[in-house]
Amino acid sequence: MSEQTQHMVAVHEAGHVVARFAFREWAPPEFSYVTNVPDSESGSAGHVSLFPPRSRLDPSVFDFLNDDELNMELSGFSQRELEAKLSILLAGEAATFIESGDRDDVGTGRENWSGDFESAMDYLERIFSVSDDVESPGNQAAYHYLESLFWRTVLLLRQPMWWEKVSAVANSLSEKRTLSFEECHGICLDDLLER
Repeated sequence: MSEQTQHMVAVHEAGHVVARFAFREWAPPEFSYVTNVPDSESGSAGHVSLFPPRSRLDPSVFDFLNDDELNMELSGFSQRELEAKLSILLAGEAATFIESGDRDDVGTGRENWSGDFESAMDYLERIFSVSDDVESPGNQAAYHYLESLFWRTVLLLRQPMWWEKVSAVANSLSEKRTLSFEECHGICLDDLLER
C-alpha cells in the first residue's frame, strides 16, 4: 500500500471516529479500537467498530419530538439516532472527499454501492421497504436521503473544530497504526470538555 493510500485510509477511518464523537448525544461513542493496518484476509483497508448493541442505547436520555416518538414506536429508535448512525457510516467518505476533493475510492464505490454507502443502504433496508430494483421509487428516495446526509456530514466535518480532530486522528493512526477508544477520546473530546 502506497504512503498516499495509507494516508487516505487513515483520513477515511478518522472521519468515522470523529463523527462518532460529534454525534455522541444520539449515538454513544463506544468502540474497542480503530486500525489502519490492512486486513489481509478480507482485503479491508481499515476498521472501526461503530455501534454498540441496541440494548446499550437508552432512549430515555433523549428529548424526542412527536415525530421522533412515533419513529421510536415503529422502529425502536428516533430519526435523530438514525441520521446520526447513517452519518457516521458516511463520514469516512466525507472525510476523504474533504481531503482530496474526490469521492472515496477507499471505503466505497459509487458505481456498485459497495463499502460504507452500501452499509448505510443496508441499514435503511432493515427499517424501510426498499426493493432490489435500484430504479424503484423507494430505492431512489433512500439513495437521495443518503446523499443529503453525506453532504450534511461533509459540512459538519469541514468545521475547523472537527476537521482539526480528523487530521489529528489520521496523523496518530498513520503513526501508531492502531488507536484505542481512550486515545480517540483524548484526541476528540478532552479539550472540548475542558472548555
